[in-house]
Amino acid sequence: MVQLTKLRLWGICLCMTVAAAARAEAQNAPPGDVGSDALEEVIVTAERRSEDLQKTATSVSVRNADEMNKQGRLTLGDFLEDIPGVSGVPSLITPTDPYAGISIRGVIPDNYSGPVIPSTAIYTDGVYQGLGGDYDLDHIEVLRGPQGTLYGRSATGGVIAGYSHDPVLGTFGGNFTGVYSSFATRVAQAALNVPLGSEVALRVSGQERDATGYLGLTSTQSDLRAKLLYKPSDSLSILVGAAAQIDHINQGGPNYGLTAPNTLAIESENPVTIAKDRERQYWANINWDLGWATWTYIPSYKYAVYAPDDVYVGPPSGPVGFNPTLTPMDRSVTQEMRLTSDAGSKVKWIVGTFYYNNILSQDNYLQWLASGALAFNNADRRLTQDLGVFGETTLPLQDTLRLTLGLRYDYTYVDHTALSINNLTKNSTLMPLPANCANGPPGPPNPCFGLPEMLVSFPLNDAQGLSTFNNVTYKARLEKDLTPVNMVYATVSSGFLPGDVQIGLLNNAPYKRAFAEETLTAFEIGSKNRFLHDTLQLNGAIFYYDYSGYQSDIEPTPLIPGAAHVTMTAPAQMWGGDLELIYRLTANDSLNLTGGLLDAEFTGNPTFNFSGTTLYFLQAQGFRRFVGIPPATATAAYNHQFPLSNGSNINARVDGQYFSSYNEAAVNNYGIVAPQTFAELAADSRVSGHAIGNLSANWNSPSGKYSVGGFARNFTNDVYKTGVNYNYTVTPAGVGAVPSVGRSYGATVHVSF
Repeated sequence: MVQLTKLRLWGICLCMTVAAAARAEAQNAPPGDVGSDALEEVIVTAERRSEDLQKTATSVSVRNADEMNKQGRLTLGDFLEDIPGVSGVPSLITPTDPYAGISIRGVIPDNYSGPVIPSTAIYTDGVYQGLGGDYDLDHIEVLRGPQGTLYGRSATGGVIAGYSHDPVLGTFGGNFTGVYSSFATRVAQAALNVPLGSEVALRVSGQERDATGYLGLTSTQSDLRAKLLYKPSDSLSILVGAAAQIDHINQGGPNYGLTAPNTLAIESENPVTIAKDRERQYWANINWDLGWATWTYIPSYKYAVYAPDDVYVGPPSGPVGFNPTLTPMDRSVTQEMRLTSDAGSKVKWIVGTFYYNNILSQDNYLQWLASGALAFNNADRRLTQDLGVFGETTLPLQDTLRLTLGLRYDYTYVDHTALSINNLTKNSTLMPLPANCANGPPGPPNPCFGLPEMLVSFPLNDAQGLSTFNNVTYKARLEKDLTPVNMVYATVSSGFLPGDVQIGLLNNAPYKRAFAEETLTAFEIGSKNRFLHDTLQLNGAIFYYDYSGYQSDIEPTPLIPGAAHVTMTAPAQMWGGDLELIYRLTANDSLNLTGGLLDAEFTGNPTFNFSGTTLYFLQAQGFRRFVGIPPATATAAYNHQFPLSNGSNINARVDGQYFSSYNEAAVNNYGIVAPQTFAELAADSRVSGHAIGNLSANWNSPSGKYSVGGFARNFTNDVYKTGVNYNYTVTPAGVGAVPSVGRSYGATVHVSF
């Protein structure tokens, strides 16, 4: 209630401030007056139709890909780094759910084992989880807040949509971009546009990327994409595409441990092995202007195989087990069909359907190196289907007042079959060790650990693993134009994540673990503004989220990894605000500011009965606030262009990013073994507030066809801990972490023709 009161006050202040500024601006500038240094119009498709960013009544950030590449920002994680409200980066290590690490406004995926449904939906060229979202891009759009009505189950926190360049009719041309930077990072991107008559054009693009990396682990990525456009008339366009991606990622290498809360040191070296990821995708995008509406159809097919050579696990002192995860099949089919009102219609509407079908096979086992004993072997087969039907309309109540209403129904079908094989010989307390091992090291390093094997099997059949979910999401929004360039809006919307069924262990006995579906209700007040003759853009929003229940996977006792898991659920809330400012001071100078405030925390401490013992959620989680999310972030960037006499120019940029302190990982009180205390492990989890600075400068030819530049990333060399993890099986508990990327330098070259 206190938080809601604060948000209401902030909302009133925001509306009053914008209204006062808009009135003052309107009095000082005649209608239609635009300054000579005015900001250009930015077109987005956030609401599944093309419209001006400043006329889109939702919290959206847009980033131009060419500008980001010149700054040395080359990956999707780099693209997102200065967008308020966004935390985390995509993972290359888990290709079956690479986007599970991204959260928007604190909405994070559940912390439970098994395939994770991302809370942020990622689209490339309109395709859900499309390939090639980091090369030959035009721009990306980041939508904050649940987008359940138009985007479905994975858009609980928001949407990240990347758009690559489409083929252009009647034009032959291409481009090349090369980057070389620290840590032996080499990136080569190229694209070629070929006209094939007056109605057909082909665009082929690709990239080759390899790097030694900050930790000395080499990775390579090869991408190729082809897009064929057929446009027989102004009313019909047919775009078909194919994309392929091959990743070779080295894993293992140095194990970093925390010798003090903020001191990282290499404690051991795991064997370096290669993981291979191969993906293919085919899709189409058909748009037919019927006059009164536009019909859109987007089918896609994606197939991926993930096979690591070797994966080792263990405490920082060294590997103790061999633990590969194989994904012999990850096959997805999506189909989306939409009917959208004519662009000139006073009543705007959209109706559509979405179908998703995914077949996923995963095999995971753990074998102890010293004894050769099997700890477990899990084989999972999962079929997930989702059928959604949605509609949304915007009604003009007055000339400057509009009402948007949206509704969506989703039916989700999950058929999970599995076979879990577990070794009941966990430690010497269950079975006496042979004399030759009695005085050996405790735990998995002991050559007799897990021997003799006592294997039990537990199947999860169709009847046990079948679950269905019915979800309804909605949106209601009121938007008001204060002037032609100033708008305020208020929205209530919802999103959802379906549940699941998995296999768990309880007192060494397998059992069926059911995960409930979750819902989120969001309230947002925002404003879009242009001031000072369109040279100053100020967009902001405040929000409050009511999260029905975050599900966390914990080990209630200090057992070996995977020995026992219990799912606990607690309600949560998120509230805060985000702000973006762009100020064109002169024709050659601009200032960008962004900021975000976020308080994401659990609002209850529910209990769970485990083997006759009452467990408390917060004791298992350790912190009331969500981990891994800074409560406050801010960025500032200044750009200056130096015109040269021959018509060329040098564009220079400096920016700084600030992140407030936060806890990087949860601390499980039930796993702590003396002599360590919660306070000691909590200190290891704490990441201090830090700031990162970046520099870039680029020379651009008069025609803009050539560009050469350089950049310095994190020139402040602010290195902090990431990926904090606790090994409760050793005494005292081992604490591992990974350092963030330190200072790097690089050069870029761009040629187009």
